Amino acid sequence: MQLKHNLIRAKDDYVSNLLVNSFVAILLLGLLMIVSVKQSSALMGKVRISEIYFNVKSIQQAINIESIKTGQWPAAYTINGSALGLNSVDHLSFNGAGRLDFYLDSDYLMLAGQSAKPLILSFVAARDLNSTFSSTIWLCGYATPPNSFTPLAKNLTNIDLKYLPFSCR
Repeated sequence: MQLKHNLIRAKDDYVSNLLVNSFVAILLLGLLMIVSVKQSSALMGKVRISEIYFNVKSIQQAINIESIKTGQWPAAYTINGSALGLNSVDHLSFNGAGRLDFYLDSDYLMLAGQSAKPLILSFVAARDLNSTFSSTIWLCGYATPPNSFTPLAKNLTNIDLKYLPFSCR
């Protein structure tokens, strides 16, 4: 009788331990999935901002060529992002004084915790005012200019640093 009772008790302990262990394993898998989803959405946002960063070079070159030919910046303008082939850009705006602003589609970018509307990534022209030949460089986001260069416009970037390429920080 005692042996039968001990076997039933052992079986009950085994089942309860199995249930607890299974519950803990499922809980851990759920936590891992939550973390991985957050990480992948942050990574996608970073990739899509990098896409803008690498495609902006041709726009900057066109602005530089125009300013060299005419001696002044092109007039202010706005372009729809889809016309540029950039799905993550709602529209692009040039202020006519050395600042190129990308107004970003936060839903497409999937930037966690970035609720600011609109999201803006600025590229600001900076010139070496001490040089006889005034060269222009473009500063991305929060980047600081080299010693002798002076930014020509205010930076409007409002995107968290973790989403920007290192050259924009």
